[in-house]
Amino acid sequence: LVCQVVGDGSFMCAAPSSALWVARKYEIPVLTIVLNNGGWKAPRNSATLVYPDGLASGATDDEINISFRPTPNYAALAEAAAGSETGWGNSTDDGAWMRGLRVRTVADLKRALKLVESRVVRERKGMLLEVLL
Repeated sequence: LVCQVVGDGSFMCAAPSSALWVARKYEIPVLTIVLNNGGWKAPRNSATLVYPDGLASGATDDEINISFRPTPNYAALAEAAAGSETGWGNSTDDGAWMRGLRVRTVADLKRALKLVESRVVRERKGMLLEVLL
C-alpha cells in the first residue's frame, strides 16, 4: 500500500493533478490523505519562529495570503485529475478508478478507512481522503 499524508497547503502548492493522473495512468493504487485546515500555515510558523513579535504573529491568514478560502474540494479534484467521468467527490460508484471522499467526523473517518481497505488494498484502485479539520 502506497500512502501519502499531506496538508492541504503542501497539496495545493505541489502538482497534485499531475501526480494523481500518473497514478491512474500506471494503475498505482495510491491512498492520499489530505489534512484540510483551510490554508498553508508553514509561512506563518516559519516567520513567528524567527520573529515571534513580528507582523506575521498578529496578521490574519488573508493578510499574509495563506488562506485557502473558499476551500477547494480536493476529493472532487482527485476524481477529475484521474479521469473519473462522474467526479463530484463523495461518490461511491466503483466503476471509476480514483475516488475522493471528504470526511468531517471520527465516525466518517472510520467508515472511510473500511472503504480504503476494500478499494485500495483489495481492488488496487486509487483513493483520496480529505479530512476536514
